[in-house]
Amino acid sequence: AVEALGRCGDERAVRGLRLFGQVMRKTAGMQGAARTSLNPLVRAGRRIRFLRLDLAAAKEAAHAHGGKVNDVVLALWAGGLRELLASRGEPVGGVELTVGVMLSTRSTSDASIGNQVGTVVLPLPVGEADAGCRLERIIRTTQEAKDRPRSAAIMGVLAVLASTAVG
Repeated sequence: AVEALGRCGDERAVRGLRLFGQVMRKTAGMQGAARTSLNPLVRAGRRIRFLRLDLAAAKEAAHAHGGKVNDVVLALWAGGLRELLASRGEPVGGVELTVGVMLSTRSTSDASIGNQVGTVVLPLPVGEADAGCRLERIIRTTQEAKDRPRSAAIMGVLAVLASTAVG
């Protein structure tokens, strides 16, 4: 896609996309996606499934570990992906899958109105067999991500890309 934009003559868009990719890779601290059956080309026929959760139970589990409901959701997601990969005969030991997550960047002392969100790229510890340990790792990772000022940098890059004319 980047090369196609370059052929169209919009070098500013190409530079923006490359910069965005570099920021995302640096933010994630990772080189690339794990090789699994989950990352082939997207094609027609994919399905989506939903899971209903008891919000009170999710809050209780999250707060018992010093986390948030989103941490519980990520831990459940990582566990589900672990089971899926294992059911396909793929190795799961040590596997971390990368996800982009929106999260609040508002400090606890900020009483202003409106959303303050950022995007962070996090590793999901799919290789962690113990659900409690998986949740605790995710809580640590998300808290560390919130403590870094990188969320704002990514949103800045997205704003630049959104304002770039393509075509």
